[in-house]
Amino acid sequence: MADTRGPFARFARSSVPDGRGARCSAMDELHSALSPNQKQRLQSSAADRIRAWEAATSDASREQEETIAKEAATSVQNHIVDRVFSEEDCDRITAAVRQAAVRRGGWDTERHAKYPTTDMPLAEAGAAVEKLCRQNIFERVLRPLATSYYGPTCLPEHLCYRDVFFVRYLVAAEGEATAQSELGLHTDGSTFSFNIALSTPDIDFKGGGTYFEHDGSIVRPSKGCALVHGGQVRHGGARITAGERLLLIGFVGSEVLSKTYNSKLGRWAAFHAWCKFGDGVFSA
Repeated sequence: MADTRGPFARFARSSVPDGRGARCSAMDELHSALSPNQKQRLQSSAADRIRAWEAATSDASREQEETIAKEAATSVQNHIVDRVFSEEDCDRITAAVRQAAVRRGGWDTERHAKYPTTDMPLAEAGAAVEKLCRQNIFERVLRPLATSYYGPTCLPEHLCYRDVFFVRYLVAAEGEATAQSELGLHTDGSTFSFNIALSTPDIDFKGGGTYFEHDGSIVRPSKGCALVHGGQVRHGGARITAGERLLLIGFVGSEVLSKTYNSKLGRWAAFHAWCKFGDGVFSA
C-alpha cells in the first residue's frame, strides 16, 4: 500500500522519537490533515522566525547555548507551573491511559534499563490525547522556560523530547501482583525534566512526590501542575503508601547544534516542529 502521509513521512519516526519500539507518534498523520492554508501559514511563520533567529545569533552563540545548558542541568532551582492541564484534561488523559493499558495488555517495566519505571509512551494514549499533551506542554512549560535552561538566544522550537511517557506508582491490594510504589535516586538523560501530576495528592494517593537529595525536600504538585527541574539533579520518586499516582514525564534536550532548522527549509522546519509540539509553534 502506498504511503499517503505526505512528503515528509519518511522523517516521521526520527522527528518524534518517543516510541522506543512502541507505537510511533501520530503527529505526522495529524499534520497531513491540516489544510493547505494552515500549512502555508505555518511554513511562512517558521521561515520568518528562523530568519530572525539566524540574524540574531552566530555559531559561537549557538555553541554557548549548550554551555549554558550544561550548567542549568545541574541547577537546584525548580519551577512549578500551574494548570498545564485542567481537571477535565487530567481526567480525559487518565481515561485514555487506562484504556491503552487494557488494549496493550499492561504497562512497560523495562524501557529504562538503569532505573526502570512502570510506564507507557505518550503515543500509546491515542492521537487526540497526544496532541493535547504536546501542545499544552509546549505553550505552558517549554516555551516559557526555554531561556532559563538554554539562554536568551534560544529558539523554543529547537527543544526536543529525549523521552515523554506516563508513569504509574501503585500500592497493590492484598493478593494482587507486586506494583512499583517508589523510585530510587537517579539523574535523567536530559537538560531539564518535567513531571505533570495527573492525580490529586492525599485523595488519589498518600505519600509520594519527587524527593531531591541536595536538600531533602519532597515536592508534590497539585493535579494538572508541573514540576520542572534540572535533569542532572539527583532525585527520586518518594514512596506512596496508598492509592495510585499517575504522572506525565518528559526529558527535554535541544537540537540547536544539529542545524535541523534553516530559513531556506521553512517547510521542513514547520513540519518537524509541529510534529513535536502541535499548534502554537513559531508564533510570537
